[in-house]
Amino acid sequence: MKWLSHALYDGQKKWFVVRLVRMTESLPPALLEPLLCAALFEQDANRNRHFVEAAVRAVGNASVFERLLGYMRQGDDTEKAGAMRALYWCAPPDAAAGREVARGLLEAFLRETDLDVRRSAISNLAGIAWSTMDPGLQSQMAEVLKLAASHPDVYIRHRADFIRSEAKAVLPAMDRPR
Repeated sequence: MKWLSHALYDGQKKWFVVRLVRMTESLPPALLEPLLCAALFEQDANRNRHFVEAAVRAVGNASVFERLLGYMRQGDDTEKAGAMRALYWCAPPDAAAGREVARGLLEAFLRETDLDVRRSAISNLAGIAWSTMDPGLQSQMAEVLKLAASHPDVYIRHRADFIRSEAKAVLPAMDRPR
C-alpha cells in the first residue's frame, strides 16, 4: 500500500497504479487521497480523467465530488485549479451540488488572482447550464464575463466570448467593454 500511495506522486508510476485500481473491485481507503491528489496535480485536463474515474468507481461519485469540491473551496492555488479541472469528470450528484459548483467557480474567478485558477474557473463556467441557475448566480456570471472581457489573458477573454455567445439568451444583458 505504501509503495502504491507513493507511486501516485510519480510521473510514470502513477499510470501503473491507476490501471491496477481500474482492474480491482474496491479501493483500499489508504489510496483514495493519493488517487485524488494525482488527479489534482495532473496538468492535462484529459488525463486527470483516469484518476477521477478510478476513484468514482471505487468509492462512488458523491464521495469523490465532495472531496473535489472541498479542494476547490479550501485548497492552495494548485489544488483549486486541479480540483476545477477534475470536477469536469465528476458530475454533481444533484441540482443543489451543481449550483454549489457554479457558485464556487464564480467566487474563485472573482476572488483569486492566480492565472491557472482563473483559467480553470472560466473553462468550467463554460460548461454550466445557465438556464437552470437562479437569477443571483446568473447575475454574478454576467459580472464575471464583464471582468473577463477586459482581462489581459487572451485565453480568459476567448472563453468569456464563447460563454457570452452561448448564454446570451439566458444571462442578464451585458455591455462588452471596447
